[in-house]
Amino acid sequence: MIKSVCVYGGSNSNSSAKYSDEAFRVGVALAKLGITVYYGGGACGVMGSLADGVMSVGGIIKGVIPQFMVERGWAYDKVEHIVVDDMHIRKKTMLDMADMAIALPGSNGTFEEVLEAITWRQLALFGGKVVIYNSHGYYDSLIQMFNKATEDGFMNVGVDFFTVANNIDELASLIEK
Repeated sequence: MIKSVCVYGGSNSNSSAKYSDEAFRVGVALAKLGITVYYGGGACGVMGSLADGVMSVGGIIKGVIPQFMVERGWAYDKVEHIVVDDMHIRKKTMLDMADMAIALPGSNGTFEEVLEAITWRQLALFGGKVVIYNSHGYYDSLIQMFNKATEDGFMNVGVDFFTVANNIDELASLIEK
């Protein structure tokens, strides 16, 4: 049973509002399912909206944030934080605490985090599901790349390294399984 998830996503305030709106709804859904959410600890962009969604219905969300980000003022002051030394420890801590990893839309940091989670799953270092949340088709190109890697023999056919959810209902179904 899924009790906690780590969620990756963008923290840029300039991203399209449709992704922040969707992240808010994901936060609400996770909280209503009684899921504890671990995320990067910021207040901006998709990540800030996720946190706002969780908190809007009284859910539990905890930021895992490196000290240098706290010093730069990037920590969301409404969220309890676990402060770590660096980005590597942040990623390990988030996965260690989670039964599932979810990637919302983001950029290079999000890509790196979800690819590491998929790699850890492949190496049996992470036993939970990795979910690519394909909001508004954001990850279509990445999914195509994974399909190409499988087709060309770089990834094993039929191995469940990640799952795609295209909407909140699909995500909730994956959590409830």
